[in-house]
Amino acid sequence: MTTDHSTGELRAQFDGLAGPDYAADSAWIRRRHPSGRLGDPAVFYVHPTTERTLERWFADPHDAEVRSGAAAVAELHGHAFPGNTWAPAYRQATTRAFHQHRTGGDAAYDLAFGDVRAAFHVFLHELPDGPFVIAGHSQGARHTIDLLAEIAEDERLSGRLVAAYAIGAGIRPGREGVLDVFPLPRRADQCGVLIGWNASLRSETAPALERRQDPLSVNPITFVDWQVTASPAPHLGGATEPFDRIRVSVASDRGHVLVDEDTDHGLADFALPGGSLHAVEVQLFSRDLCADVRRRTSAWRRANHR
Repeated sequence: MTTDHSTGELRAQFDGLAGPDYAADSAWIRRRHPSGRLGDPAVFYVHPTTERTLERWFADPHDAEVRSGAAAVAELHGHAFPGNTWAPAYRQATTRAFHQHRTGGDAAYDLAFGDVRAAFHVFLHELPDGPFVIAGHSQGARHTIDLLAEIAEDERLSGRLVAAYAIGAGIRPGREGVLDVFPLPRRADQCGVLIGWNASLRSETAPALERRQDPLSVNPITFVDWQVTASPAPHLGGATEPFDRIRVSVASDRGHVLVDEDTDHGLADFALPGGSLHAVEVQLFSRDLCADVRRRTSAWRRANHR
């Protein structure tokens, strides 16, 4: 397989797939999908890469199998982000973009972001007021951070943001000034913050971490910046099996969340080579995430008298 590419090749593959029309319900995996209770925020959720191919740069959001894969992940992650949810189908970059990010992948992500941005504008049109959350995992987290860069330019819009959850992408210092507007949280009830982490099993990751660039991360149990001293808190666990039975403790090393399993329910079975828990780093903390969303939304409503 060759890694040769050109801007024309990427654009041709992207444009060769019909772009979603976000005015139509069919362009959404979820649209105004109620999940939670009265007082929960609106949620704009961007799914991760679900099309694992090295042959194509993009996945067709109209393909039934692609839609099914994205919907299944959105269902799993939906437990973590309560509220009325908008989740767009989009021309996602495939796994090829991750493996070949320097030879076309970054450009593929940029093209995919165009769909996400268009969907977000429809979301805002349908929700002209009130608190909202944006969230994504992996590729979805990358697009979430790119959305933040645009939200930061609109003071009224940024004031409505409860929090952004960009999990599994790595938050880099100095990312387009995003952290100047949306910092990592120093309090568990702080609004307008950026939250994210990369999780790995502690027992298997030490050598791999030596080779990684240091990102920034938030403690996924206390939900504050690791540099802030926070009282220990219990891990609430996941909402689905087997994560509802798994309890962990966490530590930070070079910006990565290192996980120790406190109950032996086979968490290692979900680890990738090298110990990464990338595939389950939302599900493992979904109840913790849900509680965090509600805590920060309540704080936003108190501050804005809503």
